[in-house]
Parts: sequence; C-alpha cells; structure tokens
Amino acid sequence: MSYPGSYSQYYLTSGNACSGAGTPFMTWGSGVRVCSDARLSAPVVTTLSGPTSVRGLCQKQGDTVNAEGCANNWWSKLRDQNGFISNIYIDHPAALLPGVPLC
Repeated sequence: MSYPGSYSQYYLTSGNACSGAGTPFMTWGSGVRVCSDARLSAPVVTTLSGPTSVRGLCQKQGDTVNAEGCANNWWSKLRDQNGFISNIYIDHPAALLPGVPLC
C-alpha cells in the first residue's frame, strides 16, 4: 500500500496494524489482566476469568512478565478487549506470536 505522493493530499491510510480482524489465539490461566498498555503498572481494562478466545491485532515489547517458570516481554493488543495482554498468557509456545504484526 502506498501513501499519497505529496503533503497537499489530505488523506492517508494507516498501515500500522491498529485494526482488522486480528489473529485468533486462546489464552490460559485465570484472572489474566488486560491492560491499557504493555506495562504492569498500566490501568487494567478487563480481567479474563479463564481460557478465552482472543484476537491479536499487533504486538510490542513492554514489561517482562514471569509465569510458570517462563519470562516474556512481548504483549499483544487485543481486538475485542481493547487492551494489551502479555504474550506469556497466550496459549502458544513462541514469545513473539506468528501472524501478528508489530505495533
């Protein structure tokens, strides 16, 4: 996708993966917090009570989260929950999720 060729054109289309259908994954664990940003101190948007189907729009590095003897500093922005979840709570073995672009 290309951008307009000059500043006088007032329309631009974002290519930074802020929207769309997202890539489907399942979470694991209970009481998993979804935050407004990829930081442990960010406000909590919602809490997932148990394994939940989610859609990752994009992912970025943030605070490191430790769980079950593993550590991960990648977080995914979730489409339906409108916040970030640590990738450590996504039921996938990779730290950086496949098919999810960088934010």
